[in-house]
Formats: sequence, C-alpha cells, structure tokens
Amino acid sequence: MRDEVSTPERAQDTAGGTVATDNPKPDIGTGRDRFIQRIGALTPLLTVLIAAVGAVVTICFQTVQAKMTSDEKEDAEWRAALDKVSADENSAEIGVFEVQTFAQNPKYKNEARSIEAAMLPILADKYEFDAAFDLLLARTNDSTGQNDIIVIARTESNHLRDLYEIARKQRKGAARSPTASLEDFVLHPEAYFTEDDQQDNLRRALVDTWKLDTVTNGLSKMWKPGNTNDLSPGEADLAGIIFLNRGFDGVDFSHATMDDVYFVGSCSTANANFGATKPAVDCHSSN
Repeated sequence: MRDEVSTPERAQDTAGGTVATDNPKPDIGTGRDRFIQRIGALTPLLTVLIAAVGAVVTICFQTVQAKMTSDEKEDAEWRAALDKVSADENSAEIGVFEVQTFAQNPKYKNEARSIEAAMLPILADKYEFDAAFDLLLARTNDSTGQNDIIVIARTESNHLRDLYEIARKQRKGAARSPTASLEDFVLHPEAYFTEDDQQDNLRRALVDTWKLDTVTNGLSKMWKPGNTNDLSPGEADLAGIIFLNRGFDGVDFSHATMDDVYFVGSCSTANANFGATKPAVDCHSSN
C-alpha cells in the first residue's frame, strides 16, 4: 500500500477543515455594493434633473394654456364688438369706436379697419365722425389705408349727389334756380332745402358737407408734395369724388382716374397735374 504524502498546506487545510485553492473566487457582494453606492451618489442629481424636466413641461403647458385662454378671451371680445356694429346712424358710433380698439391687434386690425371705413359715413354726429376719422387717418401709411380714405370721400360725395337730385326733383322753396349746379348745391345746401318738410334733408346735407370737408382735408395732407409718408394719388380711382375746400397745389393726379371729379369751394390746384382728364375746378379762393 502506497503511503500518501501530505504537504504542509494540505495538512493545514485539513486541520482547519477547509481546502485551499490557488485561484480564490471573486467577492460578488463587494461589486454589487459599489454599484449601489454609485447609484446612490447619482440619486440627488437625477432627482434635480427630473424635477427640472417636470418644471419645464409644466411651464410649457401653462404657457400654451394661457395662450389658448387669451385667444378665447380676445375672440369673445371681438365678437362682442361686432355685436355693437349697427347701420343705424344714431347708434353706429358705438360700433365704430368698439372696433377701433382692435386697431393694433395683429389678428383683427385689417378687418377692424375695413369696418371703420364702411361705418364712418353712417355717423350722424359730425364731431364723432371727426374724432373717429382722425384716428383712422393717423394709421394710414400705405396705399391700402389710403384707399379706405378715398372710399369714405366717394361715399360722402355720393350722399351729396343724391341729395342734390332730390333738391332738383322737389323744386320746393328753392331760393336758387332748380337747375343750379352741383357745385352750388354743395356750397349752399341751405338754399335748396328751406321748407319744414325738407329739414331732414337739409340736416343731412349740412352734415355730409362737413364730413366731406374733413375727409378732403385728410387727403390734402396725405398728398402734400414732400410729405414724409410718400403717399400720392398714383393710379387710384378717384371717380365721382367732390374735393371740398383745401389745397392740392402741385399734386400729381395724372395717373389717377378722374372722371366726374370736382374741386369746389376754398380750394387751390395750382401746378397740379391732371393729365388728359380735366376735372371741374370751381375754386374761388386759396386755402
């Protein structure tokens, strides 16, 4: 029987109850602990990042929600303003001034201006007309805005033409000849409507001549040569307009449509260029 040879290591291991090896196993618990420690160290940072992302999302949501609420409020206010727009001359000014509050609103300013231009000639009070027109004129800095002023001038001119035809047909109590000119009627409407049953027409004629004078003054200022706004008649359609009083010296009308145009009253057209179409000019003095 072969004797077993015991090495000191083996004897030691045997005595201690364990068997030693040359390559001990790694300590798994220690690696896991390190990973947990690292995660623990990052937890405060992750908490801050998550909180920051949540805050950003909340702010974005609140901003969108606020914008939606603001838009809804703005839309409601616009609808409320439109509800006050009326073709009744005695209440039209309420609607005009309501829509003028949207004059600087990016969403509604163009629509508001169009409504202004359409409603202004309806106003029965000449002072309210002047106040509203001045606000509209102050915001006129391009050809589109200029056209709104031209439309108002033509509307007021047409009102006076209609009243002139009524005066000619009635031929009642006219201090002047019923065949007198349109120019004479515009300058002296009180001579054509004198009887009690014509007082409403006289009132309308006097208010319309006032408003036409206001609009003519606005056009005169816009088109004054050397004006910094660079506006001019250009190729505008001015047909049928009665320019009442004011000066248009040196204004170039040569490319504009000038059919049936009148210059009446205390006006001046010195050195104005009318091109091929010559308007009726009855300026009795310079303004």
